[in-house]
Amino acid sequence: MRTQQYLFTSIFRSLLNNLEFKEQFITRFSDLMNTTFVPERMVKIIENTKQEVEKDVPLHIKRWKSRNINDWKSDVSNMVNFARERPAIQYQQLQDFFKLSSIYQLKVDVNDPGFGSIKINTLHLGLKDNELTKPVAASHLPTLMEDVLAFPWQGKYFQDLPLKLEAIPKLGYQFSYWQGEGLSQEQIINSILELLPQSNIKLVAVFEKVN
Repeated sequence: MRTQQYLFTSIFRSLLNNLEFKEQFITRFSDLMNTTFVPERMVKIIENTKQEVEKDVPLHIKRWKSRNINDWKSDVSNMVNFARERPAIQYQQLQDFFKLSSIYQLKVDVNDPGFGSIKINTLHLGLKDNELTKPVAASHLPTLMEDVLAFPWQGKYFQDLPLKLEAIPKLGYQFSYWQGEGLSQEQIINSILELLPQSNIKLVAVFEKVN
């Protein structure tokens, strides 16, 4: 096991020497922190799981004669606190380890969620849980994702790293233009944007019915 762990660590460190891989790793990490690991979602998952198993905990304690119900409740509270504090700590760890620039806030929206959606890096915003695909190597579909993918949406990213956005029209609609400061005329009418934001940015994808 230790040999496998050492091999994995060695391979991963070598991959981080590749600029493209390193950027993709940081971007994907940020995408997940902005959605999957948002504290509100994680706390909800913990609380839902707590409710599901709470009735069985006394039986577990009685059978194995270990700890008590207060210890268990304390552990759950620790998990909730960890979920709430994790994002800020991990952003700082990323920034320190990779010597990254400052963080900016990205805000995106659409003129009507019924007209279209937006892809940001590895994320597809505006989707319901039943519209999501199962992640690679996952055993189940994602759950409780609708709120963290809903419009208007906002997330945190690092300066000097590529940011890719794509406006995706729904059937019967077409992309019209982007609303947002600092975009060129060519970018405004292009459904795909590749940016390097240096400060907070807000973008709105405008869709219209196909004539």
